[in-house]
Amino acid sequence: MSVPVKPEPKYFLKESVNYADYLKEVFPNYPDHVTYLGEKSVSYYESISVAEQIKKLLPGVKILLILRNPVDRALSNYSFSVTHGLETRTPEEAFILNVPPPPRSMSTSVDPFDYIGRSDYMCHVPVLKNLFGEDLLILQFERLVNGLDLSQLQNFLNLKVGFELPEASNMFNQSERFIISDAVQGHLKSRFQPMIEELSTYLRRDFSEWNN
Repeated sequence: MSVPVKPEPKYFLKESVNYADYLKEVFPNYPDHVTYLGEKSVSYYESISVAEQIKKLLPGVKILLILRNPVDRALSNYSFSVTHGLETRTPEEAFILNVPPPPRSMSTSVDPFDYIGRSDYMCHVPVLKNLFGEDLLILQFERLVNGLDLSQLQNFLNLKVGFELPEASNMFNQSERFIISDAVQGHLKSRFQPMIEELSTYLRRDFSEWNN
């Protein structure tokens, strides 16, 4: 995996990229015998220009997209922004009342307040699927951290050896946690339910458990 693992490399957010520089910056001193080089940069997900850059520079690249319950993802994103001093609004102000976000107190690679847009998977999944085709694997976060769907991942990467996941509790963002009112949760569930149904139809998979 890329060095450093944290923070995310975000190499393809640059205006100009090339393969030699990518290897030097993201994978210094990688062993010759490796089958795959891998990196994780969530910021790539919402930019079609970044996806096109990746496709052009890395033909045959394998893309793994892990989707989380959109309500949980939006609230985790909010929690992250609060924890890092970016967000000052209450959950009700941010999600129900649509109070404008505060000025950014630091530079960020993406909009730190786009909680809803980033969880609206049907704005992004079809674009990535059309671009990468069979080289895109979409997995469900909740299943993956519980040790499910690993065979799908292994088949996708043509890996025949088994491996163990870390404890599930270590797989979640360790952001500050908040008490979220029933009103906020209900609002978000209603907001995302049509998208979940549309995504289920589009991918021919059942994501209805997210509605629970």
